[in-house]
Amino acid sequence: MNADDIRQAAEALEGALGDPWDATLPTSYAAALRHDESELFPQDGWDALLSQDYFGAFIPTAEGGRLRRFDELLQLGRVVCRRDVTLGVAAGQCLLASLPVWIGGDASQRARVATLLRAGGAGGLALTEQAHGSDLAASELRAVARGDGYRLDGEKWCINNATRGAFITALARTDADGGPRGFSLFCVDKARVVGGLAPLPRLPTHGVRAADISGMRFEGAQVRDDTRVGREGAGLPLVLRTMQVSRTLCAAFSLGAADSALRLATDFALRRSLYGGPIIELPAVRARLSRAYRRVLLADAIAHVGTRALSVFPEQMSLLSAVVKVAVPQLAMDAIADCAVVLGARHYLRVGPYAGFQKLMRDAALISLFDGSAEVNRHILAGQLGRVSLARDAELSSRGDDVLRGVRAVAALDHAVPDMRWDALKTSNRGRDDLLTAALVSRAPGGGDAGGGDAAGGDAGGGGADDAAARAMETVAAQVRALDAAVRAQEERGDASATSALADRYVWLTVAASVAHVAAASPRCALGTHFDAEVLVHDALALGGLLPASAAETRDAPMLDALLSLQRERRSFGLNPFAIADSEVPA
Repeated sequence: MNADDIRQAAEALEGALGDPWDATLPTSYAAALRHDESELFPQDGWDALLSQDYFGAFIPTAEGGRLRRFDELLQLGRVVCRRDVTLGVAAGQCLLASLPVWIGGDASQRARVATLLRAGGAGGLALTEQAHGSDLAASELRAVARGDGYRLDGEKWCINNATRGAFITALARTDADGGPRGFSLFCVDKARVVGGLAPLPRLPTHGVRAADISGMRFEGAQVRDDTRVGREGAGLPLVLRTMQVSRTLCAAFSLGAADSALRLATDFALRRSLYGGPIIELPAVRARLSRAYRRVLLADAIAHVGTRALSVFPEQMSLLSAVVKVAVPQLAMDAIADCAVVLGARHYLRVGPYAGFQKLMRDAALISLFDGSAEVNRHILAGQLGRVSLARDAELSSRGDDVLRGVRAVAALDHAVPDMRWDALKTSNRGRDDLLTAALVSRAPGGGDAGGGDAAGGDAGGGGADDAAARAMETVAAQVRALDAAVRAQEERGDASATSALADRYVWLTVAASVAHVAAASPRCALGTHFDAEVLVHDALALGGLLPASAAETRDAPMLDALLSLQRERRSFGLNPFAIADSEVPA
């Protein structure tokens, strides 16, 4: 699917779910608020998704579904989450529970999970335990081989869909001594369990208050041998590969929330009169909205690059997925915070036309904790920084053309990426970092220019856009060289204290590189949203402390005009804007 196909798919789901300001609809803003206030799961919204075969998008085509690549899922998730993050996250958890089976399961397991999803059966990935949190190697749930299956004993805690789910994919210790090969994954169809399996009490939460966040207790629960996913002892590597997909797709949750926040704040700024005119005319308000919009564009750029890279170079997702997971929730929360300032007291109210804002703000704050917190993901990045920096020059000389070709395929949003290759996911990048290396290739003699068209050989357009893309790429290339030098110096000093700061620097440099590559390879998408590559690259690098805070205010007017145009035309905010079903915000 290319950008047009994905936009049409998003618009079809928008139309089917209907106007979210129509309080009679199950996927309306009013319904989301009712469920949040009562802390009751939005089953009517779930049924609405089921009626549209939403869960078919989670099932690979080989199993009769529609899943071939992930850039479409990014947009479909945004459609749901801009209405209700709780509903979108609960649905997304079904994909998370299924991913280990798509990646490492056999044909019968894949068929069984596909059947459950088609029937609307919820799933959950059960990794965490109350005593150990995200320290998966300390998990105590035991699976002991017995007869033609396993006996499970222990608990899993703080799991989405744990109680209402039809199936749970759980990590269990299959070797008493643990270790890298001491754990296995089990896809447990609750209807097939013999013996003790009971839900733990529901956990009240600050955000997503209507979600089923609970857990389960296994007491002598007997499961069949065909419940184990992959070979015994392969659980931890399978979890690592699963997380590379799920961390990337968490971007849909954050982007959906940020879209609604920005839409509400912009509407308020256009309607609210103060000091003799609408507050949209106040410089401080304009600056807040412009910055929020820029944050959304940054998040959208790295999210699109991440979801498309899953198809083009899945073997490098151990790093890129961690970057997406650190950057997108933070960018979304930054945007939401700016919108809260514009709304003033109304951002805190649970009544009135802007009452949904306080809910989405609480819901969005939770996303940074999913699939490893920001610090967990920075730790993942820090563990590979030395190897990728030391390998950069060798990669540049031996694979330069291939690197640039692959990155331009990722960044050319107008063109479809290949189908996902599940078996190509790896637990580490093995020294490859094409997204940053490509910035150096594009500036090398004979390596082409940053504005040299997309992966399909299209014309990038002329004049200022090309020049801006080239300057943005030059800025990124210089920062890549500076980062590599800093990493090498740290390696020589053996200074572990600098690792976290370098990992954060890597995050924002990768976001900046995504912007530069998209500007070079996707001029139609970029220019359609006034994608000022130089300003956005500067913003990203400033977030990493690599450049002073952006002076974007001098170039804010065109970007704010683009925001207001999208608001007026009722289209989503981002690189591939789709028509939304919203009517006017009630007065």
